[in-house]
Amino acid sequence: MLFGSYDGTMYAVEPNGDLMWEHPIGDRVSTTPAIGPDGAVYIGCADGKLYAFDPEGRELWSFYTKDSIYSHPAVGKDGSIYFGSYDHHVYSLDPQGDLRWKLKTGDGVGSSPSIGPEGTVYIGSDDNKLYAIGGESWTDVICSPFFIGGAIILACIALFVQYRRSRRSSNRDE
Repeated sequence: MLFGSYDGTMYAVEPNGDLMWEHPIGDRVSTTPAIGPDGAVYIGCADGKLYAFDPEGRELWSFYTKDSIYSHPAVGKDGSIYFGSYDHHVYSLDPQGDLRWKLKTGDGVGSSPSIGPEGTVYIGSDDNKLYAIGGESWTDVICSPFFIGGAIILACIALFVQYRRSRRSSNRDE
């Protein structure tokens, strides 16, 4: 079992309760870790960093955002890591911790991403919008929910931007 704690430590515990390893990190942890195809463990922290550990608990890398991470990371089929930060961005990293892309939202992102079967990443933001990002080309679907007669209605705007997989990163802030 893997978990982080408000004491600022990442823990791995055997099913019988014996401690396998522990690793102090920068601040409290309130996210659930994700495990990559190679066994790497990814977890976000209130210090604004996403941490990667190998299965033995050695820190592989950390990626700094400009605000706290309360979004549980998700790992795609290709090993890409997706998460949100309260710095108003959704991030995608490769398994080595390099930025693939980031998407600016209208407010902090504390919700956790979900990856659809076709690879689309769905994530909500505190700007009251749902973002859908993915595919060979990049499609952002920005939705603002509202209620009519007890039903939730999503009014969506689709933006299409060509995305090339060969690019190492894309700064979507501008």
